[in-house]
Amino acid sequence: MADRSQSLPSKRRICIVEDHEDMALILSYNLQRRGFEVDVMTRGDLAETLLSRSTYDLLVLDWMVPGLSGIELLRRLRRTGVARLTPVIMLSALSSEADIARALAVGADAYIKKPFSVGQLIDRIDALIACACRRDAMAKVP
Repeated sequence: MADRSQSLPSKRRICIVEDHEDMALILSYNLQRRGFEVDVMTRGDLAETLLSRSTYDLLVLDWMVPGLSGIELLRRLRRTGVARLTPVIMLSALSSEADIARALAVGADAYIKKPFSVGQLIDRIDALIACACRRDAMAKVP
């Protein structure tokens, strides 16, 4: 696998909402190695408070977290405009077409079924951040 450590500028911020400590640690470690600043929240309700005060370049939300589910958190973030344009990747062991369709309808930009490879998630993160950067650059063109 190619070294991706130089593909994106540093200081990009990602918030991971994941209640499985091992998974959160693996994701955080791999993203920090690539130069991302990473915050991890294990509860949806606490993540909602954090996200109302901080901005991120991308969110990774597990569907089934305590306090407030990832899908409800996403619904609230999109409805209130807190993260209206922030790319969101939904992670879940739920894998039916209806579940995927629901997550995308609520506002997820991508849906990754568990289990997944870290490389697959990083590829998706790269693609979504690159797309957001192009969108932001186009918005600045007169």
